[in-house]
Amino acid sequence: MARVGGLRHWAALKRTLVIPANPNLKPLAKPTDETLDRYEAETGFRLPHSYRSLIKVFGPGVLAWDYRIVAPGYPEQGWGVDLAAFNAVPHEALKDRRVMRQFKDPAQVRRLVFFCRPGDGDLVGWDPEDVRDRRWHEYGIYEWGRGDALGFVARSFTEFIEDVCLSEANLRLTPEQMAELGTRLEFLPEYELGAARQTEPDSVLST
Repeated sequence: MARVGGLRHWAALKRTLVIPANPNLKPLAKPTDETLDRYEAETGFRLPHSYRSLIKVFGPGVLAWDYRIVAPGYPEQGWGVDLAAFNAVPHEALKDRRVMRQFKDPAQVRRLVFFCRPGDGDLVGWDPEDVRDRRWHEYGIYEWGRGDALGFVARSFTEFIEDVCLSEANLRLTPEQMAELGTRLEFLPEYELGAARQTEPDSVLST
């Protein structure tokens, strides 16, 4: 059975993280159930329960310095924040037969629903056909890098957050880095920045 986190689970996690405050910027409002339900109705994709719960607690933002997590309901903020816009960019590229020929399983990459962009520019998404928990709508998670295959990452969204983003290996810093930079146990929320993120990402799409 897939590991699933609910509202209390993510609220408890939030209390352990540094949430930087910027007095000059206003964080984006967090998605509501109505917003999430509308996305599901428009796309036909059931969002994982653990993702819905986390995004209602945190909103979109960057976890542990490297993992940008997007959410439905922010079309004016562009690809770097809005889930639909974030997927439109790679899926437009996947219409190119030259791009698709590089994959061992083109059908799988074509159906992925991307929700995260690590700092290295790869894309992370759910495979709707790799159902790991039907009750909670949890799916296998894969990473599209710069090779000809998708790399399996996690069996649920909760596992992705806890065992990948917040893994000991990812959080590890040298004493010098800690003294200079602090801790990677941080969540940086997205702020209201208008059209500042409309430029397409420099990622696997440019390789």
